[in-house]
Amino acid sequence: MHVAFVIDSLGSGGAQRQAVEIAVRLRRDAGARVSFAVYRDIGFFRPRLDEAEVAVHLLPKGGPLDLGFPGRLSAWVEAERPDVVHAFLPMPTIWTALARRAHPSGGPAWLAGERSSPVENVGRLMALVLRRAYRSYDAVTANSEPAARTLVSAFGVRPERVHYLPNGIDLAEWDRRAAEPPPFELEAGCFHLALVGRISEEKNHRLLVEALGQVAPELRRNLRCWFVGAEDGAPRFIEAVRAAAAARGLGDVVRMLPPTRELPALMAGIDGLVLPSRYEGFPNVVLEAMASGLPVVASAVGDVPSLLEDGRSGFVVPAGDADALAAGLSRLLALSPEERSAMGAAARATVESRFRIEAIALAHLDLYRRLAGSLPGPVVGRGFTK
Repeated sequence: MHVAFVIDSLGSGGAQRQAVEIAVRLRRDAGARVSFAVYRDIGFFRPRLDEAEVAVHLLPKGGPLDLGFPGRLSAWVEAERPDVVHAFLPMPTIWTALARRAHPSGGPAWLAGERSSPVENVGRLMALVLRRAYRSYDAVTANSEPAARTLVSAFGVRPERVHYLPNGIDLAEWDRRAAEPPPFELEAGCFHLALVGRISEEKNHRLLVEALGQVAPELRRNLRCWFVGAEDGAPRFIEAVRAAAAARGLGDVVRMLPPTRELPALMAGIDGLVLPSRYEGFPNVVLEAMASGLPVVASAVGDVPSLLEDGRSGFVVPAGDADALAAGLSRLLALSPEERSAMGAAARATVESRFRIEAIALAHLDLYRRLAGSLPGPVVGRGFTK
């Protein structure tokens, strides 16, 4: 089987990481041929794909409204002749829907992949365009149950065409890389907390700064909170975060770092993860922290409530509530090392039982084969209802 993925970039985002990991497992475990069509940055995950012998094609694309791009994408599909084309994220979904117009029925199976609730992710005009684009696809995958429900209720995708496929993680690879040297030295005697994700409004760094300011001084005395992520072309927002931290006397607490390929090694050295996002689909970083045996404090968005068992494998707090976030952080900081270790062990056990990438990749492969007609039987959806 030949699977072609279409995605905007191979930058450091969670959707990109998950597409890459699925592709690697399809190649290594099932012997599938896998290709990527990318029209922006290809650097961050390119080494991982090269190692697994997954082809990456950088297609030329002009500005945001390059009307010639669907034709170039269509020509690439024609040349590659895949059995399945799977587009990830809203804009690649739209471009791929336009490219499909040149392909008659009887060609590859076409799938769109939603990585978070599209209502929260895009504006009104984009939502209207996406609603039309989804009609072009044989199926739509969603990596979170809220996103799957939204596809049915707000975008009119028929329930039987929506397939919930959560994210997964390669535990053997993660553990191997966790044993490598960390990307920077961590101060001894400090509690190291990290918010990993691009520095942008949706990740809610400013809310975290506000919550940190409410934590009792004795609990945050030796705290270091690392903001690890791409600055995403938002210098004013970053300066606002820095100014808010300074105004609350947190200049020595909050530290900023660019994204790193040594994330497993970083997580092996820190003490906890915090994710105060306004919205998420299935947050990879929570899964990765759990795989690292870390306790997590996260807002109750996307699939977070199904990932974390509040009080056992982490702390789940209402989104957008600085007081609740401060309370969750205080609970984490007040735990003994033994209690934190037990919480991290419970988190790791959840990942081992439910979210191994091997099983998630096989679920994708089964769907691809059924849509392409190489396996008998119906293509069964999750039956999400309005």
